Amino acid sequence: MAFATSQPVFHPLEATPKESKQRIPLLFFVIMGLLVGSASLQLLRQRDEFVAFTKETDEKLALLREVVKRIQNGENVDVEKVLGTGDPTREKEWEQGKENDTISEFAMRDQDN
Repeated sequence: MAFATSQPVFHPLEATPKESKQRIPLLFFVIMGLLVGSASLQLLRQRDEFVAFTKETDEKLALLREVVKRIQNGENVDVEKVLGTGDPTREKEWEQGKENDTISEFAMRDQDN
C-alpha cells in the first residue's frame, strides 16, 4: 500500500525563489564573518611582530649605548666582539635590522609624497 501525499516531495537542490532569497543574507553574514575574522587575525599577528621587533631593537640600542658609554669613560672595548662581528648569527641579525631600516625609509618617503 502506497501512501499518497498531497504535497510534492522536497528536494534540497530545487529551492523555491522565496527560500533562495532567505539564504542570500546568511551567505553575506558568513562571508563578512570570515573577512572580519581573517583581518583580526592578521592584525594580531602584525602586533606580535611589532612587539618582537621593538623588543629586539631596544636590546640592540641598549647594547650600543653601553659600548658608547664605556668608550666615553676611556675603557678599552673590543667593539667588534661586543657587537658580534665574526659571529654569523649576530651579523645576520644586524643585517636584518639594516634591511628593516631601509624598508622603513621607503615607507616614510611614500607617506611624504
